[in-house]
Amino acid sequence: MLSALAHLSQLTQLQLQRVYSSSSSSSSNNSNSLDSVAAHAIAGLINLRSLELTDVPLAAAAAAQLGTMHTAAGLTKLQLRDCELEDDVLLAAVRGMQKLQSLDVSENLLLTDSALAAVAAQLPRLVQLNVTLTGITRDACSSLQDSRPGLKVLARRPALAAPMVLTLWGDPPEPSPQKPRGAYMWFCKRARPAVMLAYPDWGSALAGKELCRLWSAASSAEKQRYERLADADKASYEQEMAFLQQAEERRQSAAGREFPVAARRTAPYSRNRLPRRR
Repeated sequence: MLSALAHLSQLTQLQLQRVYSSSSSSSSNNSNSLDSVAAHAIAGLINLRSLELTDVPLAAAAAAQLGTMHTAAGLTKLQLRDCELEDDVLLAAVRGMQKLQSLDVSENLLLTDSALAAVAAQLPRLVQLNVTLTGITRDACSSLQDSRPGLKVLARRPALAAPMVLTLWGDPPEPSPQKPRGAYMWFCKRARPAVMLAYPDWGSALAGKELCRLWSAASSAEKQRYERLADADKASYEQEMAFLQQAEERRQSAAGREFPVAARRTAPYSRNRLPRRR
């Protein structure tokens, strides 16, 4: 189906989400990733200005082809969200995208601070960068913003819903960030859509058994990759919690002790209120 994109030469915006193979329920990265064939089809869109890939594992060969294709020179917006990117794959993908203004690489936990500096050096026109839920630290984002005032970097970890709490002084405390996932949960996140696509009549119980079987049959190298994701997710969570703890201590020392009270409305007292008729 992706090969048909070559006939849509006037297309300016393309969004791909969850590209999976329907012929197999395997969670292998090779069968579910965006390969060089699909990248070649995208390369035929000479008027493309916006490319958004979400939950599409990007193979190294496809990333290299995206970075060298003629279409890359005209892109102004690129989203590679949850594409299992590593530093070298990201650098290969953005190579040649000199006009890029907006880059979203969120939910790629294997990215590091070195990738942030290298990408910023390659993209001189970049004005917005989203590195939420990645391995890139807050210190690196702050240093980049100080060196490039016109660049806006988003690095806040997604937060849970805040409880309805009022305080006597100052603002309510910041909501806690989402807790990290384990290696098996990251595996299920990647493999579950392919399982449900192969067996649409299955319920949660049968799908869960199949995921357990696939996890047991997975190679040690594949399990190590998901363990790396889990470790990076835990490190990101701990970093965010430490930042929030420091911010809370500074807020309390500046505003004094706070006493949460229930959020309720009461009618004002009035001496002229008439007694209730019985």
